[in-house]
Formats: sequence, structure tokens, C-alpha cells
Amino acid sequence: MLSTIKNYLARQARNPFGWFGRLMAPLVFNHENQHIEDFGLELMDPQQDDHILEIGFGHGRLISQMLPKITEGKLHGIDISEQMVKVTTNRNRQWIENGKLVLKQASIADIPYPEGYFNKVFTCNTIYFWPDPVENIREVKRVLKPNGQFFCAFRDKELMESKGSAVTDNREVFQNLYQPDEVIKLFQEGGLQNVRHQKNDSSSEEAHIITGSK
Repeated sequence: MLSTIKNYLARQARNPFGWFGRLMAPLVFNHENQHIEDFGLELMDPQQDDHILEIGFGHGRLISQMLPKITEGKLHGIDISEQMVKVTTNRNRQWIENGKLVLKQASIADIPYPEGYFNKVFTCNTIYFWPDPVENIREVKRVLKPNGQFFCAFRDKELMESKGSAVTDNREVFQNLYQPDEVIKLFQEGGLQNVRHQKNDSSSEEAHIITGSK
């Protein structure tokens, strides 16, 4: 029974669904991601004319923080969870109707935008679930404008494994656990330049963000 519950939670982390995804996931995952998203927001420093894509926006906490800053540009989000697209759409309908926000159900493996569309792309705690990390980074690079930046926030392998069997017993869900130097190598293999590692250890859990530019 316990292993079944932990598998259920692992699958919810990858792709929230059902009543749990709608009602409980915000309480669990927003709290888990908050300090990492805040660190990412600081590094991205959204400008009023930015065109930004968030991959795996979940319940839209970071989107709600970025929207007021982007007065002349546009914010886009993709998420593989149909439930998350519905929830975040309902919460941000005014921004969608005035053309400042576009949300789509999609995967990092096939981003539904043309080449050179965004100057910034951000994702938080999704790398664990990517189907093909190097190819997925190449797909992000494709939609970046020249000199555009990709920000990938995550917890390192050691910290993820310390969370116990919910992660370690469900490696078919948590496929990719990395140390920062391994993600740097993935970025380089994916064709990104000026790859950097930045760490925020001011909270109870270290947050890592790897950035690279097209």
C-alpha cells in the first residue's frame, strides 16, 4: 500500500491529474518549488518587453509573479498536464483575454512555437522527467532568439535521493537525477553557449540553476 501511494505521488509530481492535481498539488508542490522559483525570478530579471516561456508552469505561481512585469512583451507557458492548463487558465483568464498570456498543453520534447521566438525560457524541477535531455535542450535552443537564455532550476541528485523511496523506488518516473556538472555537460552537448552554474543555499534546501545562451 505504501509503495502504491508513493508511486501515485511520483506520478503526480511529473504530471498532476485528477482531484489531487487540482486541489492538493498546489499545497504540496508550490511549497516545494517556491524558493527555487524565487531564485529563478531573480536571475531572469524579467523586463517589460521580454517574451518568456515557462516549461512546466504547474499552478502558475511564477507566472502570476512575472505577468505584472511584462507590460510590452508576452508570457507563454506549456505543461504536459491537461489539469494544470485548465486550472492556470481559469486563474489567469483576464491576462489571457488581454493577450499577455498564452498557455498550451505540450511537452519540452515538442515545443509548439517557431524558431527564435523567445528571449528567455525557464523551467523548475522538470529535468527529472525529460524523455531525452540533450535533444530536449536542443529543442529549447531552437525556440530561443539569438543570445536568448535558458534557465533550468533543479535539486541535485544527492538531495533528491535523500527524499527517500518516493524518488528512489520510482526511477521510471524520476528518470534523470543529476549533479550540477552533469547538467552543465548536457547544456553543452545540446549546443548552448556561456553555460553557468549558480546556486542559492540561503534556504533549507540548495537550489541549482544552470543557464546557457543560444
